[in-house]
Formats: sequence, structure tokens, C-alpha cells
Amino acid sequence: MRHQLPNVEDLIDTDVSFFSNINSLLSSIHKGYRDENHLYYYQKDGNYFKFVCREKNNIVLTEELVSCFSVSVPTVKKTESLKEMMLVLEEAEQAVVVGKSDQPIGVLDVKQAFLELYASYAHLNAYFEAMIDTMDTSISMIDEEERTVVWTSGAEQIFSIKKEDILGRQMTEFFKESMLKCRDSLYTGQAFQRYQHQPRPDLFVLINSQPIYLEGEIIGAVAAEVDVTSQVQLNRELYQANQKISDLENKMQKFHAEPDPFLMINGKSEELEKVKEKIKKISTTNATILIHGETGVGKELFAKAVHYIREDKNAPFIAINCGAISPTLFESELFGYEKGAFSGALNKGKAGKVALAKGGTLFLDEIGELPLDMQVKFLRVLQENSYFPVGGTKELEVDCRVVAATNKDLEKLVHEGNFREDLYYRLNTIPLTIPPLRERKDDIVDIAHLYLYELSNKYQRQIELVSPEAMKSLMEYSWPGNIRELKNVIEHIVVFSTSEVVHSSDLPERVRRVSSGTTKTIDSFKREKVLSLKEEMKIHERNVIRNVLEQESGNKNLAARTLGVSRATLYNKLNKHQLDNE
Repeated sequence: MRHQLPNVEDLIDTDVSFFSNINSLLSSIHKGYRDENHLYYYQKDGNYFKFVCREKNNIVLTEELVSCFSVSVPTVKKTESLKEMMLVLEEAEQAVVVGKSDQPIGVLDVKQAFLELYASYAHLNAYFEAMIDTMDTSISMIDEEERTVVWTSGAEQIFSIKKEDILGRQMTEFFKESMLKCRDSLYTGQAFQRYQHQPRPDLFVLINSQPIYLEGEIIGAVAAEVDVTSQVQLNRELYQANQKISDLENKMQKFHAEPDPFLMINGKSEELEKVKEKIKKISTTNATILIHGETGVGKELFAKAVHYIREDKNAPFIAINCGAISPTLFESELFGYEKGAFSGALNKGKAGKVALAKGGTLFLDEIGELPLDMQVKFLRVLQENSYFPVGGTKELEVDCRVVAATNKDLEKLVHEGNFREDLYYRLNTIPLTIPPLRERKDDIVDIAHLYLYELSNKYQRQIELVSPEAMKSLMEYSWPGNIRELKNVIEHIVVFSTSEVVHSSDLPERVRRVSSGTTKTIDSFKREKVLSLKEEMKIHERNVIRNVLEQESGNKNLAARTLGVSRATLYNKLNKHQLDNE
């Protein structure tokens, strides 16, 4: 909350006269000077004193009399905080405020100060109460003892708990500790944004929470909940029509004159946006581009984005995977061959990838796998813009832009003698590094839901939501296989899930392990043996059967009905997974 409190200067009474000593005070009074409040301030021995004098005809003021009836007044510096000044006023009714060079500038009166502060508090409280009463959103606050101190009408509506019943009582009397993000903020000091929560089967909310600080100490926490049930219900309705929408989108794309070059690159993280901006800049040139990135980051999609920006709509994009072609066939695959060039060649010959990419882009994936003898020949292509087909005598002109990609350290390969240095510098004219998924975790939520939507359609499963616990596991996992691995995990979930909501138990074991505290380095994940799909299915089937048996209290008839299989099939699977004796 931003508000206006009275400044220290607003509380100082500057309409006050100060006398340097008693004699100057007496002289002024004898000459007829009278203060309307009958208060007189003077200095003595470096200290300030207050003298109250009402007119008495039969009293003659003397230095001894003034000293006898004077009260010492403390001083505070103008630069001190309001809190420090108020601490001084706990011991005295007034305090002299001094400025630079310790010159008095006014008096701070305890009664007047508290009246001003109370008026400010009353205004702020009125603003606060009006704000709380106006909000439709659920706002709740707890103090350091977990007692509920704020409970808005929005909270009453969402949680069906009256404020008269909950105010002053601990929230744990009404909710499980695991449901209270404000409690987490209170004890950890962390703020939580857009945390998804389902307090009831028919209710979905998003929670923002953060601690409340006073002078560096946490004194409570606040949580704001927004009801998103209608959005979830709308998503369910949209699910029923998604196939038709997909068909319409595919048809509409044919009419787009300028398709989005980044359409297939999913995510909105700051790191990804920087890469997109760099692609827009470098795509204004015909220079060779070398894309660096780990396995699974989608290097070909970024190469296509470069192509779509700098080439005509109908220009070809020809990709070749340098690691998937036999070294003996690489030259003919890249440059093509003439009739009768070698045994088994087609009678009419065959155009190579370079020729097919004419007027467009030639994309060489896994360029680090390019054989050394081919590195020499491809270097000539880049230098001379010409080549000879296998068995050909006529030199052909190169008319394409080259984009290469690698997941290897080419500089290291150069030092090891496995990659030509001159070719490396030719390819690395403009480097483009794609950040791994673990460095742009903000994209995980969007990409996971996109694949969930896409694969749910493919397998005709109605899966609409990822639970907070499951999403937490996805966010904490390091994703050594990047987006390719994330898609594999989502496909695993869609294939094996038995409900509309994805839970932690639906995740592969390696993803769950990280969230449960068994963390590993990225290298250890890369070295870890990845289970085959068949083994993953076997493990998941065993877990599903065990969970359903526990759910049905061991009743195999009910378990078979829940699983949608016959009793005989269930008994066979119990025997197969050695669950019949558990």
C-alpha cells in the first residue's frame, strides 16, 4: 500500500521564541513581551528549559524564581526519524527540535503529535476498509501467530466461511497446512505467484502470496485468490471442439500471406525472446549461421525461423543430418551424382542436397559428425560457391544460404584434430546459441500444456490440468534432453494417465526423484540409463494396479471394475508383477 504519512516537519511548532539565557528572557518579559501560550524557552549551560508564566501583578520575576519553576526539555535532531522523536516524547511532554549547527527551529509537542498521527491513522484505516469492502477478489491475511486478521467478502464467497467465524482464529482450524500458501510465506519469507490450487472438487483458484514486513521483521502474510473455475470449465467445453478447431486452423494457415516464422517455437521467456530478436537481426544477411545447442532444444526449428525470415515463401528448406549418413554415401548425398557414376547409381543420376536447396536454405544438422574428407570438399563449396557432382565434369554453381547446427564443442574438436579449423571459422561467421530448457524454466509451463493439449487430441484422452505438485516436479527437473525429453514425458503421462488431472504419480520416476529431494547433476542424468518404453510401461502398470488395489481396500472385484479389465486379466497381471502376495 502506498500512502501519505505526516512528515516530521508537519508536527513541529515553529511559532516559538527561544532565548539564549534567563536574563534575555526576563528583559523581554519586563519590556512587555508575552507569549499567547505563556510558554517560554531558554538555554542554560547548553540545555533547553521551559518556563510557564501567567501574568501575576504581585509577582516580580527574578532569575532564581524562573530557574526554580523551569523544566528541562530534551532535544532531538531534525534529521532523526519520527520513531526516534516519538521515543523521546515518551519521557517528556515537549522536545526542542534542532537543525544544522544545533540551532533550535521549533518544538515537538506530544499531544499535538499524537493527534496528527491519529488523524493520519484514521484516514488510512478508512481507505483500507473501503478497499477491502470493494474487492471481489479473495484477500486474506494472517499475523505472526497464524491468526486471521483480514477476510474479505470474496474469501467468504470462494471458501463459504463467514468472516465472523474465522477472524481472530488460526487458519489451520479451517484448512490443511499444505493448502495455506500464506503460511508458507510467513515462515519462509518467499512470495508465490499464480500457484494453482483446488480447495474443493468443484473449485479451482490461482494464489498469490507474500510475507508482510515491518522494519525488516515478518509480522504476517497476505494471500490473494482468484477463482478460475469458469476458465477450467470453459477449457473442458473447448476440448470437445478442439479437433474441429485444429482443422480450421490448418485451413486458415494456407491463406496467411506472411506466416509467423516463430510459430513452431514455443515459449515466452526472456532468454528465448533474446534469441528471436537476434534471429531477426542476422536474418537480414546471407552470412553462414552456426547454431549451437544441446540435444533436444529444437535447433532445426530455429534454422527454419531463419529461413522463413530471409527467404521467399516458396524457397526450399533442405535439411541433412550429418550423423545419419554413411561416410561412403555422404558425397553423393550432398552433391548428387551423374549417370553411371558408380555401381548401383540411377540411370538418370540424382540431384544432391545442395542442388535441391537452390534459391533457399541448406541446413546441415550435427555438422560435427561431418567426415574429414567431406570437410575439405564442403569448405570449397563455402569458399568458391561451386562444386562437382560425383562422376561429373561440369562445375555447378551454389545458390543457397547455409545454416549449420551442432551439439558439440567444435573448438575442442578442432584442437583434437577432428574438425578443420578453416571450416569452423567459415561456418561460425554468425554464431547463434539456443539456451537449454533448464535455463528458461518459465517456458516449461507453456510447452507442457501445449504438448498436453496436442497429445491428448492424438490419443483421444481428456486430460485438462497439471496439478501443482506435478508442475512443481516438472519445474525442478533439469531436463538433460530438453524439449524433446519434455515431449516424451508428456506423452508418457497422456498414455498412462487415468484421470483428467495429471498428478505426481503419473510422472516418470526420474522426474519424481528430483522433486522428492534426490537431486542429480545434469551430467549424472546424461549418464543414467534411460528405460525403454516397454520397461516404463511395465513399471507404470504395476504402480497403477497397486494404487487401485489400495483404493479399493484390496477388493479385486472392485479393482478389476475400476481398471476396466476382467478378473482373469487382473489376476494374470497380479501374478506378472508379483503383486498377488502383497
